[in-house]
Amino acid sequence: MLDLLWPTVCAGCGELGVGRMCPTCRGDGIRPLDPPLEGIAGGWCLGPYAGPLGAAVRRAKFGPDRSAARTLGRLLAGSLDPLPPVRAVVPAPSARATRVRRGFAMAALLAIPVARRLHLPVVHALHVRDGPRQAASTRRGRLANLVGRVTATRDMDGEILLVDDVVTTGSTARTCARELLGAGARCVWLLTICQTGVQVS
Repeated sequence: MLDLLWPTVCAGCGELGVGRMCPTCRGDGIRPLDPPLEGIAGGWCLGPYAGPLGAAVRRAKFGPDRSAARTLGRLLAGSLDPLPPVRAVVPAPSARATRVRRGFAMAALLAIPVARRLHLPVVHALHVRDGPRQAASTRRGRLANLVGRVTATRDMDGEILLVDDVVTTGSTARTCARELLGAGARCVWLLTICQTGVQVS
């Protein structure tokens, strides 16, 4: 009855009545990042940003659509192959202005079901000061944009799984990993929904 009154819309393709992510848009599970990122022990994504997963991320972030973000988090958690052992799940930080404008922190919503699936805590170990949006920066400007803005807020230990929504140039992930390693983490792995530049299969 609820589906008849308020039919669900796939966050990836917009089709009605198929759930928040239809089987076609969900992809085939996680795949290694290509190319790998310097400073990251290893990383995985669900698919290319140019495909329906990227459309779902945009719907979640710019809608904004909290339900779509939670759906992506459950999809990410449900697609996990056996991963290297980690001690904590750390979401990439979101600037306060972004959280206020959007109403939620995207990476944090993704990290919750991932941590639950792995029986691990979500540790908010990173902070980013407000500044220019990464999406508005050039490839060269993205790394410079984060210099001095991202900081670790607590001591870390062991292997850490960093969770973010999209890898574009990798500057955010590399900056976060550097801070976590500087705070005592042994190594940092990365899990994300999309990577730009990946070919649609």
